[in-house]
Amino acid sequence: QQTPGRIAFVNHRLAEILGYPADQLVGKLLEEIVYLEDQNDVSQNAERTIAGKPAPTHFSFRVVTKDNKLKNLRAQTFQAPWHDSPSLIWYVYDISQTKLSLMQSDKHREMLCTLFDIVPISTAIVTWQEGRFMEANSSFFENTGYLRKDVIGHTVTETGFWPDPKERSRVMRIVGGNGVVKTYPIKFKMSTGKIHDCIFSAQLVQFNDVPCTLEIFIDVSQDTSSEVGLTDKESTLSEK
Repeated sequence: QQTPGRIAFVNHRLAEILGYPADQLVGKLLEEIVYLEDQNDVSQNAERTIAGKPAPTHFSFRVVTKDNKLKNLRAQTFQAPWHDSPSLIWYVYDISQTKLSLMQSDKHREMLCTLFDIVPISTAIVTWQEGRFMEANSSFFENTGYLRKDVIGHTVTETGFWPDPKERSRVMRIVGGNGVVKTYPIKFKMSTGKIHDCIFSAQLVQFNDVPCTLEIFIDVSQDTSSEVGLTDKESTLSEK
């Protein structure tokens, strides 16, 4: 980079990434290959580095290839003389595939979050060791009456959601041994303090690299009440 922003040398690998013969890149200005929206950041970074001012040594930017495709590059820059002129050495590598994978991963994560929230069943993500609520869906709060601020970040002990902590310990031992528990009958406490019957299922998962359980609660108290009522009626009829 003898003339400000002008390419003085490029190796064959970078030429291959950009789709040009190496000799066609020599003499080009950076702005001719850097994507328009990134040109200002790249120029400022180069100017500050040449001037010896604080500047990122690693940064990402987009370039336009010879066939007008966008590629994402990651660069590391060093100040160094080139033919007695202050210049920059750029070590550049293509991160387009990584960027694409991250974008796809983000879309996948967004889809899972949407599915998690629209499921009409009380669902929560709880840390394995502490029993701390990391996340819960809308149905969880609607069905239990708890407020988000009173649950997320708090432990099951603090919320009192499980009226019998020993019961949770027993269930978690099963999850620890099998990795999963399905349709286990438990009791849980509503925000009003009432105790409801519930069918509980849980699966060991990783959430933000933390071992957690994905927990599902199905309130069956109404069904239980109906059965009890029906039994009482049957008993009355039998007596008659």
